[in-house]
Amino acid sequence: MRKLGKTAGIILGMILFIAVLQWVNQVARSAQDTAAESLTDEIVNAAPEFTVYDEENHLVRLGQFQGSPVVIYFWASWSRQSTKNLDAFETAYQEHGGQVQFMMINLTDGARETVERAQTFLRKRGYTVPVYYDRDGSASGAFALRSIPATYFVDENLQLIARANGGKRTAERLEEGLAILLDGDA
Repeated sequence: MRKLGKTAGIILGMILFIAVLQWVNQVARSAQDTAAESLTDEIVNAAPEFTVYDEENHLVRLGQFQGSPVVIYFWASWSRQSTKNLDAFETAYQEHGGQVQFMMINLTDGARETVERAQTFLRKRGYTVPVYYDRDGSASGAFALRSIPATYFVDENLQLIARANGGKRTAERLEEGLAILLDGDA
């Protein structure tokens, strides 16, 4: 009988430990989501230089956009959250494409994400916003990217002035970032 009580105590202790671990994980994830959803506009420093490839396989540098504000968005077709946000970027591109450069940077690793897979995804949905391919990791490495989606706002002097990581409120953060870029509140 003592053995049964000891075993029950161990099992109960393990269940309690797992419940506490799950609770801590949920609280941490919630805090991370809240932090990631906010627009951080207190950063003003030079945006890192990087190269990506356009649809025609031409090399494109961020520096080529000096003189225009730039919105950079990292995404992949396998990331449900990042693909959900492309509608907001397409709308913003239609409204502000003459004033702001848009760089939708696809994390093209050649395995999980290929140029063909990304292009098929974009074609099926009819997106016209400019897409670039980070085939060698230059852009994601320059921004020390840890997760997607991630959005960066760069002013006409190539100064990084705001960022928004996470994706549930990307449309709101995009509007806030565009307001900063277009109103010059940086």
